[in-house]
Amino acid sequence: MPNRAYQRGAKFERECKRQAEEHGFFVIRSAGSHSPIDLVFVRLCGRVTLVQCKKDGKVSNEEWQKLETIGKRYHSDVLIMSKGPDDIEFEYVYNAGHHEDTAAACEDESEESSKEGTTAPGRLWA
Repeated sequence: MPNRAYQRGAKFERECKRQAEEHGFFVIRSAGSHSPIDLVFVRLCGRVTLVQCKKDGKVSNEEWQKLETIGKRYHSDVLIMSKGPDDIEFEYVYNAGHHEDTAAACEDESEESSKEGTTAPGRLWA
């Protein structure tokens, strides 16, 4: 039987997945994979975001570096999603920025999510 920490983490992953789907993202959850990536978000414009869900938002330097390496290697945004005071919040680990082929299709995305290199906490959807 899974331990309580695992169960709480899995519940938070499902909460993040549900909210993203409600906002139009296609979401894949890598349940039980023990990989650094918990969720994969695909936007309508084709942009991919890799997500690590941490309810408390705590990420070690080693985890951060591993996530940043993954983002750079696969040219994908990488986020940490955590429980904020009012809603789920996110922080960029790596922001791949808009690529020319998806820039026009992604124009409607929030200004905050399109700033390359930002690490400010915020919301993925408004």
